[in-house]
Amino acid sequence: MPSRGIRPAFRAVTQPNNMKHNTTPFTVTVYPIEQEPGIWFATYMISEYREGVECVVANVSMRHATHVSEANAKQAARNAGDNAVARFRQQRSAQPKAQATQARFNRVQSSTTKEIVLG
Repeated sequence: MPSRGIRPAFRAVTQPNNMKHNTTPFTVTVYPIEQEPGIWFATYMISEYREGVECVVANVSMRHATHVSEANAKQAARNAGDNAVARFRQQRSAQPKAQATQARFNRVQSSTTKEIVLG
């Protein structure tokens, strides 16, 4: 039995994975840009993968928000891009509901509408 002061040479350490694993067709790419020394802004691009094809959905430059470091600019762009993806996902999930509602409205309207002939 090893003494308490001796540690094994190999020890498997399992750490929880804190990364978010959302299944989404959207990807956010962040590009920090140094406008002048010490002043950074960022751009982000949102791509959507559908049926094996990549389509650029948005390409946003955040020139209105300047930062003192590259890391701050990246983080701001990442947050803005993630929020935009959340809005895209909400819109996509709401579209089938809106289309179904519109179809029901059209059926009801066509069945209750009577033609009036002016003569």
